[in-house]
Amino acid sequence: MEWNDPSSDGDFDSDVFLSVDPSSDSNVHNVTLYVQGPDQDSFAYTDEMTQGDGTNNYTTTLGKDQLSGTHGDYDVKAAVYNASDETAPETETDTLTLTLDGKSPSINIEGGDYVADDPTISIELSDEHTGVDSFSVDATDDASIEDNGDFDSCDADETCTVEVQVDTSDLDSGDSFDLDADATDDVGNQGSSSKTFDFDTEYNGDTSPSFDPEEGNILLTDDDEETLEITLDGQGDDAEESDITVTCYDGSDDEFDSETQDVDEEDSTTFDCDVEGDEYAGSTEDIYVEMCDEADNCEESETRTYNFDANPPVLTDVEAASEVNSFNSDFDVNFEVADDASGVESLEYYFDSSTDEGDGTSIDYSDDSSSFEVDTSGLSEGDHTLYLRAKDNAERWSEPETIDFNFYPNADPKVSLSSDSSIEVAAGSSKTLIATLENTGKFYIGSLDFSASSPVFSDSQTISDFGKGDTANLELEINPAEQDIGSYDLQLSTSNPSSSKTVNLRVKASEDQRSSIESEFQSQLSKYERLKSNITSLRTKVGQQKTQNLNANFSALNESINNAQTAMDNGEYYKVESELSSLNDEYSKASQTYQTVKEHYDSSRTAMMFIALFGIVVIGGLGAGAFLIYSDDFDVGIEPEDLKQIGSDVDMDSVDEVKQKVESKVEDLTDSNGSGAKSEEGEFEWDGFKDA
Repeated sequence: MEWNDPSSDGDFDSDVFLSVDPSSDSNVHNVTLYVQGPDQDSFAYTDEMTQGDGTNNYTTTLGKDQLSGTHGDYDVKAAVYNASDETAPETETDTLTLTLDGKSPSINIEGGDYVADDPTISIELSDEHTGVDSFSVDATDDASIEDNGDFDSCDADETCTVEVQVDTSDLDSGDSFDLDADATDDVGNQGSSSKTFDFDTEYNGDTSPSFDPEEGNILLTDDDEETLEITLDGQGDDAEESDITVTCYDGSDDEFDSETQDVDEEDSTTFDCDVEGDEYAGSTEDIYVEMCDEADNCEESETRTYNFDANPPVLTDVEAASEVNSFNSDFDVNFEVADDASGVESLEYYFDSSTDEGDGTSIDYSDDSSSFEVDTSGLSEGDHTLYLRAKDNAERWSEPETIDFNFYPNADPKVSLSSDSSIEVAAGSSKTLIATLENTGKFYIGSLDFSASSPVFSDSQTISDFGKGDTANLELEINPAEQDIGSYDLQLSTSNPSSSKTVNLRVKASEDQRSSIESEFQSQLSKYERLKSNITSLRTKVGQQKTQNLNANFSALNESINNAQTAMDNGEYYKVESELSSLNDEYSKASQTYQTVKEHYDSSRTAMMFIALFGIVVIGGLGAGAFLIYSDDFDVGIEPEDLKQIGSDVDMDSVDEVKQKVESKVEDLTDSNGSGAKSEEGEFEWDGFKDA
């Protein structure tokens, strides 16, 4: 069997003529038509087909009224029977699918009622059963179609979008135009649609909406949601009648919410922007909204900054600045604090027992703060706990962090100072003295000043962060100059707290200096020995007064020589050098005394010789063996010419007269020649002439 009409599957929208040709015309009793509609589960008898005159074709007309009335696909089956018995089997069958389409294509002109310059308008086309075969569009009232979208076709049961661009160059804002669209499906059903658009080229609504909250800090956890209310004021009778869409954006220009409403001309209209905690909790965001009318004329609001605070502040590294926990007065505490969003507003501390939030001692806090001073006034002696907590700008308090400490208000810091009790260093070289400081008290010392002082060396150092039990070894590099040899007191001391120690600093001579000092001492010693020998010899020849004169200055020289020799033997060259500095002066004094005494002695001997000669001359008769004996208590110092004068004036008749004349003349002579015999020794006294 084969179908003659229609020869294959097809579409129809009214009565349809059917014709089949059985494969064999013998034994054909009848041909029956069965139909199964889109809403039926099986084929149903519809009609018995009629054999044409003189042909083998069987035909019938299938009317829409014979169907269920539902548009859609129908399966049409022709069955051949060879007997009239209804139970006889079908000898052959064939089936076609015919689509009943009596509906017009669907046309939907999208968009709002308002458009801006040269809008592109989307038109959706669809036909449920047979598809759209053709499409046309037109514009009215000075608007024209710039581009109709180049439509081809649209299959059945599909939706196709045509983008139509409208030329509005001849329109003024506020004008209206119509857009008319027509479409025909595959079976000739026609559809049409028309929409009126208002031409609008600018946004005329509120451009400065209010935010609630305006900006600031908002508590927002991961599983929470916060709503920002955006309010647009009514703009009076001049306001656009189109809907306004408010779209919310974050600082990265990412859209996170939007809402569209018809804005009231007189009253304000509120839009909601929902902020999701799982996306924004714990962050700081710049948020703004964009207001767009139906013509897609848009304006943006000013930006607001929000801190979506999910967590309280976090305190870390809370510890005493001194790294020890014993104090006798106010002390410093270091800390680190951070807040993930709103920032830290304030900190407070309290002692020992809990207080209500906000009732502690407030700390002068700024963003760069990392320490504060603890006020210990009124705090009792003993063990205490300090609690520190922080509040963020979202009014959320942190958990407190603690420090345990000891407080001794009546105790003082203590420092011990130790070093070697003496140090010896050669002049022109250097040597290191180690001074050891130890914090032996109960307290941390923030800063400790140390000083070392002597005539030939000084130093000062500062020790910082000196904790309880800490020690510090200070290296003092002592490097005296060559002229600094000697023994000195080196004073070591600290202040706040105070301690001290005295070190004997001995600057010994260098090898070159020792050689020089030894050479100079030997030179002085040689001079001393010569002078000593001369003085020793002279002592045996002069009287007691002259001996005392000699000893007076020589004793000091002798003592200096002995001291220098002892120091030399002990290797104390600085003492030798000190004695040498005075030896020259002492030697000069002793030598001068010796010369003076010796000159007086020599003068007196000369005078004695002349007097003796004179005595022999004037008293020659008194005995050839007699000679003049006189006291050596003074030096006469009489010149020979003086003796001649004495001889001419003496009466030779009497020894007493000779004695008186000699005494008088000698005194006159000694006064006149400046020997000073009279003032030094008293009046001249002569013992007379004695036998040899």
